Amino acid sequence: MIRRASRGLLGLALAVAAAGAEFPAVVGAALDAMPVDLPAELAYTMDIDRNGRRSTERYDPSRPAGARWTLMALQGREPSAAELAEYQRHSAGRSDPGYRASFRPAQVDRTHAEIVMESPTHVTVRAHFTEAAAESDGTLGRLDLTLLVRKDRPSIVSYRLELRASYAPVLGVKMHALDAGAELDEAGRPRRTWSRFHGRIFLRSTDEIIEVRYRDYAPAAAEPRPD
Repeated sequence: MIRRASRGLLGLALAVAAAGAEFPAVVGAALDAMPVDLPAELAYTMDIDRNGRRSTERYDPSRPAGARWTLMALQGREPSAAELAEYQRHSAGRSDPGYRASFRPAQVDRTHAEIVMESPTHVTVRAHFTEAAAESDGTLGRLDLTLLVRKDRPSIVSYRLELRASYAPVLGVKMHALDAGAELDEAGRPRRTWSRFHGRIFLRSTDEIIEVRYRDYAPAAAEPRPD
């Protein structure tokens, strides 16, 4: 029994030590290099699946404001004239790009991290957000952040945010589960993002699953000059 207790205490001590491990320098360097937004001059295509409703959209910042988003496909087919008109009406005032990182690198607490897995080429760590970040955004303080980092050229390969326990961010909204993240390419641009939410909104059970795949990155054409 004493031996079993000793092994249990040793396991607990190792777990505490892992949870309080020093933040790896390579992870800090990768965070510092992580872009938060896509470059303003970049055009790209998004394949979107929102609860089974699929669409393909193209963003081209060289087009005039109000016409930078184009609906290319809907449910795997060419959109009808009515669907295009509806899309253009809703996207006319849409100015933000289709991707922004779920957090800013400065919000990550770099005093400690748990090393989940490590190989000669990559390291996976679980980290949390700073107290200041949690105070400004209560949801961040309730999320675990998992980072997969490439070592030789420090960069974020993927990040994942998971809700630790049920949480009510605002009146009428209860989050029971949240799993969101992104897979990034070598330039820090998203290859894929996802968001899985389960909860209640004004007493109505809500499940939302969104997956977006990014492709066909290209420098935008020169801005057309007015006649």
